[in-house]
Amino acid sequence: MTWRFFWHVLIVFILWSVGYTLIHNVLLENEYQSLYYLFRIEDAEQYTAYLVLAQVIISIAFVALYRFIPNKERWLKQGFKYALLIVFLNIVPTDLMLYATQPLSASYFLKLMGYESLLVTTLSVLVACLERQ
Repeated sequence: MTWRFFWHVLIVFILWSVGYTLIHNVLLENEYQSLYYLFRIEDAEQYTAYLVLAQVIISIAFVALYRFIPNKERWLKQGFKYALLIVFLNIVPTDLMLYATQPLSASYFLKLMGYESLLVTTLSVLVACLERQ
């Protein structure tokens, strides 16, 4: 682990946190307002540390996993391939499981998958750019 790795993790952490805040607090706000009873509202602040910890873990794994991919192609193409891998490894299955267990609309989950996939694609291309040799 080098300083370069930690800088890349920090960049991904900041952008992933901003992206998820934008997705959940702005783009999907109306969806959440109608189902407020499903989420922690009153005591949400005491669980913020868990959200931050999850984002730190995701950021470390996201950058570390990219380093295991052989750099045989141009960084942009490599970034899109990595995005596709992460979307099908994490975003799609997780959102499908949530859809099966949560009483939220199909349109909500389609929006969520789309927004999260766009965020992951953006971050994947960024990591590919940062990690290029």
